[in-house]
Amino acid sequence: CTKGTRYAEIFQNHNDWLLVKNYILFLKTNDQNFIHEQIYKIKTESHYDLEYYKCYLDFLASQYQVEGFIAGCTEIHLLSKQLIKSQKEKNVNYLIVDPLLIFAANLMRFVYASQ
Repeated sequence: CTKGTRYAEIFQNHNDWLLVKNYILFLKTNDQNFIHEQIYKIKTESHYDLEYYKCYLDFLASQYQVEGFIAGCTEIHLLSKQLIKSQKEKNVNYLIVDPLLIFAANLMRFVYASQ
C-alpha cells in the first residue's frame, strides 16, 4: 500500500484486525518508500514491467520470509491480476490476496443469487 494508507492505519482500524494482526507483517521504511514510489509510477505510466515487479516481490517474499502479500492499493490490483495468472502457471511462489478481486467475486455471487 502507499505510505498514506499505512500511516492512516486503514487495515488496523478494520473490525476484524485483532483476528489477523499476528499474521500481517508491514514493510520496513526503505521497502515501504520504494513500494510507495512504484505505486505512483504505476498510476502515471501506461506500461509497466510485470517481470520487474514479480522479481521484486520474489525478493521481498524471501527477505521477509512470508508466504504471501495483500494488495493494499488499487494500483497493486493492476499487477495482482496478472501475478495471479502467473501464479496459476506456477511462476509465482506466494499467495496474493487482492481485496478488490474478493469483493468483485462476492458481488457477482450476490448479483446472481438475487436474480
